[in-house]
Order: sequence, then C-alpha cells, then structure tokens
Amino acid sequence: MQQDSKLFLHLSDIHFGQEKGGTLFVHNDVKERLIDDVLHVVANELERPLAGIIVSGDTAYSGTAEEFKEAGKWLDRVAEAGGCKPTDVHVVPGNHDIDRKKISGAAAWMLAEIQTKGEEALDKFLAVDRDCELLYDRLRDYRSFAEGYGCPLDLSGGHAGDEFTFELGCKKIVRFLGLNSALACSENDKEGLLLLGAKQRVLRERAGETLIVLCHHPLNWLNDAADAWKYLRRTASVFISGHEHEPSVQLKSETGHSDILLISAGATIPPKAEGPYNFAYYFLEFDWETEADSLAVSVHSRCWDDEKKRFGTDQDAANQKSGKFLITDHLDNAELQKPVLEEQPIDLEETEEEIPKEGALLKMEEISANITLRFFRDLTANQRRQIFIENGLLPSDWSEHMKHSVETLLFRQLLSKGNAAELEKLIIKRIEESGETS
Repeated sequence: MQQDSKLFLHLSDIHFGQEKGGTLFVHNDVKERLIDDVLHVVANELERPLAGIIVSGDTAYSGTAEEFKEAGKWLDRVAEAGGCKPTDVHVVPGNHDIDRKKISGAAAWMLAEIQTKGEEALDKFLAVDRDCELLYDRLRDYRSFAEGYGCPLDLSGGHAGDEFTFELGCKKIVRFLGLNSALACSENDKEGLLLLGAKQRVLRERAGETLIVLCHHPLNWLNDAADAWKYLRRTASVFISGHEHEPSVQLKSETGHSDILLISAGATIPPKAEGPYNFAYYFLEFDWETEADSLAVSVHSRCWDDEKKRFGTDQDAANQKSGKFLITDHLDNAELQKPVLEEQPIDLEETEEEIPKEGALLKMEEISANITLRFFRDLTANQRRQIFIENGLLPSDWSEHMKHSVETLLFRQLLSKGNAAELEKLIIKRIEESGETS
C-alpha cells in the first residue's frame, strides 16, 4: 500500500431499528464482530488507519431519531476502531432513512404525481416552498443526522453533501459528492420510477479534481438513469451505491469516454443473511498511479463466515467483488483551467489580530466539526431550540417547529460568536441531563 493512498471503510444498508425478537441479538453480535474485524484489518492486514467511513444509505430502518441516535453511537466506535475521527463519516440518504409516518396525505399525492409525471411534477413542487418542505419533512431526522457529519441535504432538489475533499500523491485532489436518490421515495418504490432531477443529475466539473459520487440506489432504479449516466460518464471516476444488497465491482470502459468504476455494496446488516444476501462490507483504498496518471482503487471485500461466526476475507472475491482497478481518463480536460485569484498584500504592521498558524486553523476546524456533530446528531430538536433561546437567538416563548434551513442559520450564528468551548460544554450538559452521555 502506497504511503499517499487513503483508506476508507464502506458500509451500506445497516438498517438500525429493523430487529425483532431474537434477530436483535444476532445483529448486535454481528455489529460487535464488525468492529473487531475493522480493528484487526487496519492493524494487521492493511496496516494503516482509516481516512474515513462511507455509508451509502439506509443507515436507519424507519428513519426515526432513535435509530439515528443508536447508529451514531455505533459509528463512533467503528471510527475509533479504524483510527479515524468520529466526524470523518460521509453519508447519503436511502429509502429506509425516510420516516414514512411523516408522509402526509398531500405528500403522498405529490410523490404519486412525481412517479407518474416525472421531472415536470418534481420541478413544479420544488418551486413552491410549502410543497418542498413537505417533500423533505419525511427526512427530518435524517437531515439532523447528516448535518452533524457535514453532509447536509440541499433542500431545493440538490445534492447530499459535496464539500469533502482529500489529497493523494502528486497533489491530486479527490472530492466526494452525495446524491439524494430518496427524494422521490414513497411507501412502495418501484424500480425505474425514482428520480434525481436536473439539479442533482448535472454534475459540475471542477478543475484539477477527481470526482467520486455516492448514491444509495443503483442507476437502474432511476427514471432519469439514461441522462444521469451520461453526466456520470463525463464527470465521475467512481460511482458508489447500495440498496440491492449484492456486492459487485465493475469497471466500465467505453470508446470515447473515460473509465468509471461502479462499486455496489452488499448490505452490512440485511434483514436476513441468506444466499447472496450475507453480512458484508468493503475497505476501499484510493491511490494515484503516477506513471499512468490515473486514479487506482483497491477493493477489499469482507463478508460473514457463518461457520466461524465472524467476518473474514470474501472467499467469493474473484466474482467481481475485490481487486485493484485503474480508472483511465481518456479525455483531454486541459480547457478546464483553475481560476487565478489576485492575491491582496497584507500589511502586517496594521493587522491588529494575530494570524492563526496552519496547525491552529486545522485545530479550529476540528473543534467546529465535533461541535456540529454533537449539536445536530446527539441533541433533540427541543434541546437545540433551548440552546438558541438561552443564547438570545430565539424568543423565550418560542415553541414552533423550525425549518432545518433556519436552524442551520442560527447554529452558524452561534458558532460565529467565537465561544466554541462554552458551546461544547453546554451541549455536553444537555446530553448528560437527558441521561444520554456518549
């Protein structure tokens, strides 16, 4: 393994909250053994810590706050076992991350219209604030969970987080972009009727960046799959999905187009581990091959050994589940030039405030990420509202439900006050008061 490569854990379809009866004990044991396996593989086989964790949808089973709370606690332990920060988790929504109890009669009608009339209906509803809020209310608890990890949903039909980047050898920048394929999910989803919409489908190219797209549903579940594929093929190097519970890896090479690697996850915790639907997950190693000037992805498949009752190397790995893949860019993107920004000189003698050093800036970013995680993921909506009231951002008698966009804006105002340490203490106090110390 190259020193400049980055190692990620890929989980999908964990389905927290699905267990009934004795299944609860079985699944809890599998989750514990997965933590053991991550610790073993990172220390003894791949011999390096994780750079992060990817969860390609269906973290929860019924999209409730309690399910996401339990998932967050477990993901913290997985991150610790893998040697990465608890904030280094990247999530996208799946159909089970929707709280179907929040699908009102009006929302059900809107979703039926979208499945019948397609993008025309989706665009019409997204253009009306009240209709848009109804669509996204099904994902209310997921939104807080994802906001904590820095993967917010664009509540106007856009992406599910696109700000995370990391650097490989030769100063190559890789960016994760999440898609919300759950946008048009309803009670009974049918293959080929879901929709991304144009705002998600059109992938913006950024000069000097290699794009990895995260999405819960494979393309065959989308009504606009044909057009989405054209944008993916033009812009992305890797497409990571879940949902179908069958792990596979396929390198697509077509004349006149760049290569694209399709990684489909198995279910980490399927409802029943039978036949091809076994407990499974991946380690994904991203590297840059300097001679070929191309992204290289090594896929290490792990699956449940029912005889030994633990995870191990996938013995069926030869069946398109593991290996090293070189993604070749056949196109000339030289016309994509980075914008040149004119640097303004700084008069240090007139600068009153001390300029933070790079290490201090990174520390500030880490503190901010931890506070964001605990605020949105670990506090209830009532606890968050009370903190806003105590800090003078809301009237003392405020009791109305807040739109997520408003809550996010208030939180940013809270952070901008510069008392991060006090805010962190207040968050911990609220968690302890509710008996939920993590």
